[in-house]
Amino acid sequence: MDFHQHTLTTIDFGTVSRYSYFPWMDTALANIQINVLEMEFNQATFQVIESYTNFQVMVIYKSPVTSLFCNCDQTGFCTHQKATLTKLFGQENWLSFLTSTVIEIY
Repeated sequence: MDFHQHTLTTIDFGTVSRYSYFPWMDTALANIQINVLEMEFNQATFQVIESYTNFQVMVIYKSPVTSLFCNCDQTGFCTHQKATLTKLFGQENWLSFLTSTVIEIY
C-alpha cells in the first residue's frame, strides 16, 4: 500500500478550533464517512470511506508542519486529506490530540 504525501504549514493546532476556516474546506466533502483508527499525541490515522472504497489518511503534526498521507491514487492535496481535516476541525475531542504543547493532568 503506497501513500502519497502533502505538507501544510498554515495550520497551528494550538490556535485552531471547530470554528476555524481554511480555503480548501468544502461542504461537499461532508458526505465522505471518516472514522478514527488510532490517535496519539500529534498523530492520527483515519479510515475514509468514499463510494464504498476504504482509504487511510494519516495526519502527523510537528509544529509548524502538518504532514498528510493517503493511500489513494490521487496526487497532491487529495479529497480524502481535505475531508479528513475538515472533519477533524469539527471534532474538538479529536483536535485535542493535535497540539504543539503537551497537556499535563495532575
